[in-house]
Amino acid sequence: MPEMTVDASRPPSFAAGAKVLAVLAWPELVTEPVRIDRYADYLCRGVIEAQHREHCPRHDVPEPIRPDHARATMRDFERAYRKSNRRVRNRIAAAQMVMPYFREALGLPTSQAPRVSQLSHHEMAELALNDMLESNPHSIRSRVWARTQPVLHIATAAAIYDEIKGAGEPPIDFAHILVNVRVAKRVLHLADRILPILQKIKQVDLANVDFVRVQVEG
Repeated sequence: MPEMTVDASRPPSFAAGAKVLAVLAWPELVTEPVRIDRYADYLCRGVIEAQHREHCPRHDVPEPIRPDHARATMRDFERAYRKSNRRVRNRIAAAQMVMPYFREALGLPTSQAPRVSQLSHHEMAELALNDMLESNPHSIRSRVWARTQPVLHIATAAAIYDEIKGAGEPPIDFAHILVNVRVAKRVLHLADRILPILQKIKQVDLANVDFVRVQVEG
């Protein structure tokens, strides 16, 4: 199981969330931490810009900026944001596809098809319809389902956290994870707890998946 540790003790606080999002968006790069860090730096650049606009009129002091974040440009951020936002939405879409099986494993009322592997392209699209950004149903299996499997437990945890969080909290989304490291920690903690359950669900066919484990320390 590939593992990645995220250091949340170093400022700025949003750097840890950016790295978690980078892993969720690009799980295939978890063995290449330099590339994960680069995408995280690009995402941080956008937060820095937003903070600068917010703090300057009030003469507040924004969080410290790391050199790597300062070197990134807004164009870097915009490209990384478009790609990672789309990928993270696809991860959540895949999570919605397994939620019926997960609910059944917990003994909750649900309805589900026989197996994810036996679903047609259109049936897979229907399960993920609310969160899916892919317009072509034939790409669901390859671009959404297959690419999400290594981080499916994290995506599923995010979807579950969105349901069980307090009524007064905003819906969990891309920006929520990016700027709130506490949300990232809670999602990852929940992911560790539900992974063994997902691995036992025969209908989802995850026996040979090499899951990625992410820890936030500090």
